[in-house]
Amino acid sequence: MATQIFDSKNTVLLEPQAHQENSPRHSNHLFDGGAFRGFFYVMLFNLFLALIGAGLWELWRLVR
Repeated sequence: MATQIFDSKNTVLLEPQAHQENSPRHSNHLFDGGAFRGFFYVMLFNLFLALIGAGLWELWRLVR
């Protein structure tokens, strides 16, 4: 079942998190990047694919 929470006052604990001790260190964490970090990794992966494609293209031109 999917759950959507739109209010930041609501908390959801997954099974592993429910058994952990709550400490102030966990509640005051820094911004971890979120979507920006994911976008950065996607762009790095796309660059890797482009380099592999360009290398294969040059190899095909040399072999041909």
